[in-house]
Amino acid sequence: MQSTDLSSVAGQLVDTATHSYSMFQSVVDEAIRGESGLQQIAFVFQLSRAAIEHAGAGTELANSIKNMTMRYFEQFFAPWVVEQGGWVSFPMNLSDNNQVSSLSKSFQSNY
Repeated sequence: MQSTDLSSVAGQLVDTATHSYSMFQSVVDEAIRGESGLQQIAFVFQLSRAAIEHAGAGTELANSIKNMTMRYFEQFFAPWVVEQGGWVSFPMNLSDNNQVSSLSKSFQSNY
């Protein structure tokens, strides 16, 4: 996925969030190619942030996007994180926006 596609995919998430979780899931799956990893996690959260901004933070639609993102994370990423030994097994501080942005840029440049 190219970085210029982020806003396009965010727009798709906004459109699908009004319909169903399965449509939302399909858009995210296509964007990350169904893989689990730190780069994919960072990208999904960056994508969710862009979609929420697109929908208008604080709106019902933005809340729906947030809830669908958390459901997606719980369904697809949480088991992977647990398999890796939990968040404590990762050497980086994911609360550092620079590291998350770096992971996302790395992911985008690979796809």
